[in-house]
Amino acid sequence: MIYFLTLIDDADDRDFFEEIYYKYHKMMFDCAMKILKNHHDAEDAVQQVLLNLWKYIYNVKKVSEKKLTGYLYATTRNHCCDLREKNKHINVSFDENPELNPISEATPELIAIKKFDDSILRDAFNDLSPRYRQIIMDKAILHLNDEQAAAHIEIKVTYVRECLSRARVALRKLYLKKLEESKASAGSDRK
Repeated sequence: MIYFLTLIDDADDRDFFEEIYYKYHKMMFDCAMKILKNHHDAEDAVQQVLLNLWKYIYNVKKVSEKKLTGYLYATTRNHCCDLREKNKHINVSFDENPELNPISEATPELIAIKKFDDSILRDAFNDLSPRYRQIIMDKAILHLNDEQAAAHIEIKVTYVRECLSRARVALRKLYLKKLEESKASAGSDRK
């Protein structure tokens, strides 16, 4: 966001927008974290809301502080809820869905299903390209920040999130493909 501020030609507009950024960023970020539960997604959401606000900067200057606070909070909340809903199928967590959590009812059947799913996921992960395997390891397992992951994989920092997103999509596709293959194989074994 700071880079964006350097692109604003008018010094008064830049100062005004910078003041908004520093005054409301924490409130907006906290709101986004409550909904998205991910630091990077929350930061991206806040930046998107602020960039959208920039389009109406001349109208924003006329709004009272109280209305602006309410607007930014509501807009952040709505944007994050939309993102969460849009990405719901991607971000399924065992902890959030007790039906998917084999630990909640550790029956032998559920333990076997979990082991089966883990083995398919491991096979799919191993079929990823080395760069995609490494970005998932760095970001999702080792919890490296973007700069650390970029240095480790030797890519630009600005490319880390895009690379991680592509790796997740590739892993999901491979996992679903292997899952379908295993179901087809199990079906043919029964005949």
